[in-house]
Amino acid sequence: MQEPFFSVVMPVYKVAPYIQTTLESLYRQTEPDFEIVVIDDGSPDETAEILSRQSDPRLRVIRQENAGASAARNRGIREARGRWVAFMDGDDAWVPNHLELARAALEAHPEYLWYGALYRRVRAERLCEDDYREAAPRGSLQAVNWYVDGSRQVLPCSSLVVRRDLMADEPEFFPLGVKMFEDNIAFSRLGRRHPMMLLRHSVTMLYLERASSASAQYGRFLHAVDGSPGLDALRLQQQLAAELDCSPEARMLYREMALCNWYSRITAASLIYWLPEIRERRPMTGGFWSAWLSLFCRIQHVTCRAMRWGIRRRLNALRRAMSRRAAACRVELGD
Repeated sequence: MQEPFFSVVMPVYKVAPYIQTTLESLYRQTEPDFEIVVIDDGSPDETAEILSRQSDPRLRVIRQENAGASAARNRGIREARGRWVAFMDGDDAWVPNHLELARAALEAHPEYLWYGALYRRVRAERLCEDDYREAAPRGSLQAVNWYVDGSRQVLPCSSLVVRRDLMADEPEFFPLGVKMFEDNIAFSRLGRRHPMMLLRHSVTMLYLERASSASAQYGRFLHAVDGSPGLDALRLQQQLAAELDCSPEARMLYREMALCNWYSRITAASLIYWLPEIRERRPMTGGFWSAWLSLFCRIQHVTCRAMRWGIRRRLNALRRAMSRRAAACRVELGD
């Protein structure tokens, strides 16, 4: 059997309300040479039933016990037959020429081994036919450094295409045991070997926002403390930053992530919001203790503001440096 150009790897878990929309966006693709590898990661809802009703011959469904998104994506990479792997989550969508534009870029510039496109956020319940308009075929195409440009576009996994042989030799391309932002870790590692990627400045992916999506839980990552799923990602980023082959661009990204985490945690730690409760409970605690607690909260709040001011200044300087470095790394490739 001739291998397809693309393998679309799609892990699914409890996405029954959205998976039909996702599959329909795949069936609409103007690029015909692809297979769809769905990894049903032990979904306990109607997902398996919906998949069983599909009749497209390009679709292969592989079922496994629930092991998490990383394990499902790794399984999909192993099962893929295409030269290129296009990632898709079971609750996102593509415009009809997403794969067509990706193929045109990859064939025109074979020296680059991964590709991404811009995306638009759409409320899942408001998705309509107008959202599926084809992207302009002459969108600007650049080669960018993932650390200082691609990652700062916050490219979701569903917008990326990677050559399969870059991942096939790694049994755990996506790190196991990481519940949030495991894709960011995986592509950070890929960027060590291949920092430059193709980036098309056309919106070809639709990020369907819902209450349980990763973007809705981004604050859990920024506020990561002991026991938070986001802390695993921060710890892995810390390990990557300590490695000897860490490039200056990568160090910039890891430093920015660490500073953003501290800024958010300090903001959340301010006790100024306790003041209304302290006043309300003054008859219970007594005037002296209420006044002492109020004073302590105000002092702590001033301290937090000073810390945030210092971190914000450092972040702004770092981001200006990242922008300069990103501009220096970019290669204009035309349309």
